Amino acid sequence: MQYYKALLAILLIAIQQRAPAQEYSPAPESATTGKDDSHNACTVRDRVQQYIDEEGMDYHGRTFEDVYITAPALADILGCSNQTARRRLDYFKKQGIVDWDADSTYKHWYITEEFTAANDDKVRLQREIIDAAQVALKAAEEE
Repeated sequence: MQYYKALLAILLIAIQQRAPAQEYSPAPESATTGKDDSHNACTVRDRVQQYIDEEGMDYHGRTFEDVYITAPALADILGCSNQTARRRLDYFKKQGIVDWDADSTYKHWYITEEFTAANDDKVRLQREIIDAAQVALKAAEEE
């Protein structure tokens, strides 16, 4: 069975969750004399987590679950049941493309380091990028 649509949906969710954002910094308690224009970059996922950690509440209705791939989100995109979406995620876990966070009561899926350069401190070589893409596409064809 071909899982191209599931792989595409997983990658599109991950891209949006790893998009660049400015780090969250709470408003200072007192006004400063100068304007600080320095901002550190982070991902959308990091910003939401920083906000929740700092403020102790959700980020404008978005919770921790909203910054990871979930079976219900994948099911909505694919137009399938949550159970089918879980099977797709489990399949791609076996292929090493996704993994899940065991620190929560819900499975929060994410793309593994091998298939995303999000945590790299260097730009990957073109050959590394091509190899990872070929492996992912081959996984979408198998079963």
